[in-house]
Amino acid sequence: MKSKDMKELTSLISKLRKIQRTLIYKHTQLKTIYEDDKHKHLMMILLEECSQTDDIFDAESQFSDVNFEEFNRGGDFTGLKSISTVRWNCVFKLAQVHLNHIGSIKKCLEELEEYDLILTKQDSILLGGVVELLDVFNVFTTYIQGNDFPTLNSLVLFYSEIKDRLETIHLMTTDDLIEKAADILLTNLNRRMPLPMEAIASALLDPSTQHLKIINEWLNLEGYSKVEVIETVAQSMKINIHETISEAPILDDRDTTVQPKSLREKLLAKHINMIHGSSNLEQELELFAQKKEIPACVLSFWRQNESSFPKMSAVAKVILGIPATTAKSESAFSIAGCLIQRRRASIEPMRAEKTLFIHDNYDLFNF
Repeated sequence: MKSKDMKELTSLISKLRKIQRTLIYKHTQLKTIYEDDKHKHLMMILLEECSQTDDIFDAESQFSDVNFEEFNRGGDFTGLKSISTVRWNCVFKLAQVHLNHIGSIKKCLEELEEYDLILTKQDSILLGGVVELLDVFNVFTTYIQGNDFPTLNSLVLFYSEIKDRLETIHLMTTDDLIEKAADILLTNLNRRMPLPMEAIASALLDPSTQHLKIINEWLNLEGYSKVEVIETVAQSMKINIHETISEAPILDDRDTTVQPKSLREKLLAKHINMIHGSSNLEQELELFAQKKEIPACVLSFWRQNESSFPKMSAVAKVILGIPATTAKSESAFSIAGCLIQRRRASIEPMRAEKTLFIHDNYDLFNF
C-alpha cells in the first residue's frame, strides 16, 4: 500500500479521533439534545463508548505527525504499526463505535456546528470497509482471549475463516483502498500466519476439524499424505507409535463405555491381537474419518477413545496440548511482574511460583 493510500486511511482515523474528543468535551451539552428516554439512553451509551476508546489512545493524536514523504517502503504494505504505535484493535474499536452510532454522531456534530467533522459519503464507505476488514482478525483474537487454553487445532479453523472472509471482502467491496488492503493481506497470509505441519496434524486429530478443505489443499501443496503427516510429527516429537499396545477397537459408536477386560483378554490383545488384527495408522485414520461429532473438549474425546485409536491417541496426547499462541505465557509474565516488585524483591522463587499457580487455577479451588 503506497503512501497516498496510507495518508487517506490515517486522515480518516485522525478525523475520527477529533470527532471522539469533541463529543467527550461537549458531553454536558450533548445530553440535552434528546428529550425522550430512549434516545437519551443511546446518547449515554455513545458517550460512554467514546470515553472508553479515548483511554486507549495517548493524549496527543498519534496520526498527525506522520511524514508520508519519508514513508517510502517501495510500495509494500507494512501496516499501521510501522508508522504509529497504535495497534490495529484500537483502530478497530474506534471505527466500530463511530459506525454503530453514525446517525447520532452526525446529529451531535450538527448541534455543535462542527460541520467540517461530519463524515462524507466516501468517508462512511471507507469506515465500513475498515471495520469489516479488521473484524476478520477480531474474531480470532476474541476467541483466543476468551479461551483459557487455545490449542494448535484451532489455528487451521481460523486460518480458513480469515482466508474466506478476506476473499469475500476482496470480491464484494466497492472501495479501492479496502480492495487493495484485502489483496495484500491475502497475498501475505501464508507468510504472516503460516500453517506448520504440527497445526495440520492437530487438525487431523480433531474429529470436528479433520474434514476442513484447507487441510487437503495443504497436503496437495506440500506433497504429504495424512499418514505421513502424523508419522513425521510423531518422529519429530520422539513419539513412538510403532510400539503402542493395540487393543480391540470400539467399532460401534453407540457403545461409548469402556468395558473392563480380564487378564487373559488383555494378554491376548497385547501379544497376538487375535480379536481384530493388528492396528496400523492408516486403518485408524480411515476409521477416524467416519467420526462426524463435534466434541466440546477434544482431549476428553481422546480420553474416551484411546483404546480405539492407540497410535493416533499417542500423538494426540502430546500435540493437542501445545498452545496456539504465546498469549498465556505472556499473561503469566505480566502477572509475575505485578507480583515481583521493588517492595517484594526478596520473595522466594518457590513462593512466587506457588502464588502464580494459585492465581491461574483459583477457579479450581473449592473453598
